[in-house]
Amino acid sequence: MPAALCPADETKRLGSLHRHAILDSPPDADFDIFPSLAIDLLNVPIAAISLVDCDRVWLKSQIGLGISELPRELSFCAHAILRPAEVTSVEDARSDQRFADNPLVMQPGGIAFYAGAPILCEEGQPLGTLCVIDTVPRRMSPMQLAALARLARGVANTLHLHLTLRRLQGVALTDPLTGIANRAGFETKVTTMLAARAAEGRLTGSPVDALLLLDLDSFKPVNDLFGHPGGDRVLVETAQRLVRVTRENDIVARLGGDEFAVFARGVHGSSEAQGIAQRLHDVLGNAFWIDGKCVALGASIG
Repeated sequence: MPAALCPADETKRLGSLHRHAILDSPPDADFDIFPSLAIDLLNVPIAAISLVDCDRVWLKSQIGLGISELPRELSFCAHAILRPAEVTSVEDARSDQRFADNPLVMQPGGIAFYAGAPILCEEGQPLGTLCVIDTVPRRMSPMQLAALARLARGVANTLHLHLTLRRLQGVALTDPLTGIANRAGFETKVTTMLAARAAEGRLTGSPVDALLLLDLDSFKPVNDLFGHPGGDRVLVETAQRLVRVTRENDIVARLGGDEFAVFARGVHGSSEAQGIAQRLHDVLGNAFWIDGKCVALGASIG
């Protein structure tokens, strides 16, 4: 059973797939409608939306398969994405040298027919397919294959809509000046984290979390002396310093003006929280350079 080759632009293709952040996402009615329509229109027992990852094929939605993923080397869809401009149709997999000895074909009630229409992202890379499957050989008319291709374009449009909405949500939760979370983003991240903990029954016990609120000392004179551009440079560098000295899982946010917050996750008692506060105090105690002038600010932390 020859495994499918990788597309020539595989690295770029995988980058586009992962940028959509759709892999391993929960069921979604916006996508479930397409396999259902494919089954109704084409009179097949099985249909799925597949996404071809590095070494697996993950099914965003499926009817009749009963699985959520399979190895890429067994997948028909890995072959279909090699021809992104057309629908791949395998009328009898048992007589096709690419698939005849595939375990998915050889098993009782295995795949005998497959048709897969590539799902293309905006840049043109095939992310996966909308595919239909039958356990008996069959032939689809050009009109039926064209209908499958149109449904695949609908899946692509839905993927693009979800990516756009996710980006817009990211903008709404991000401070445009510093690039870190804004107040809404901070509240959303903390609330999401606490909800996940509650679901796992881990709201009490050790370790605990520390919430540190801070604002810059003598920030108003900076704006008076150097104008808003100078003040903005201080705020941007403050955010960069805070990110630099906090841990990867900590949440850093600008709440507004010169007020910042750090949510330090999983600290072991007040002494460790005080150590984090000291690091923040020290890094903000270093002078800022504005228009070639050394300015000392410091910060108050609670």
